[in-house]
Amino acid sequence: MKKTLRLLPALLLCILFGISFVACGDDDDDEEITNVDRLPSNAQVFLKTYFVDYEAVKVIKDVTTPVEYEVWFRGGGKIKFNDSGDWQEVEGDMNRAVPTGFYPASIDTYVAANYAGQYIHEIDLKTYGFDVDLSSGIDLIFDAQGNFVRVDK
Repeated sequence: MKKTLRLLPALLLCILFGISFVACGDDDDDEEITNVDRLPSNAQVFLKTYFVDYEAVKVIKDVTTPVEYEVWFRGGGKIKFNDSGDWQEVEGDMNRAVPTGFYPASIDTYVAANYAGQYIHEIDLKTYGFDVDLSSGIDLIFDAQGNFVRVDK
């Protein structure tokens, strides 16, 4: 009886651990590893146009509705595409700016004039325009035409 009582806490701990493991589930069921050739054609053209010097090392297809794709690059950085293959988020590595040309040039002009020595580390396409993160951590908001709106706090 004493031996059973001593094992009871360990048994309860194992049961609780098992229940919590099952309850947490595995969200990876919604993701599958794929390759660049299986991206929508818009995404493939985008990569060939603006990310020629980048090597894709991982492509993830999130099969939840709506479908999304993530392309991860050697050395850091990634791009998120929607189910049509249009870019939604572009994140560069911390050592270089994201490529230009796929968003309004006025954003680059504003950053160069007002934040000398900094570069765009991440740019997200939003319903209102663009959310731009600089290498210093400053977050800038631009409208859909690329006009500066405000510093995001």
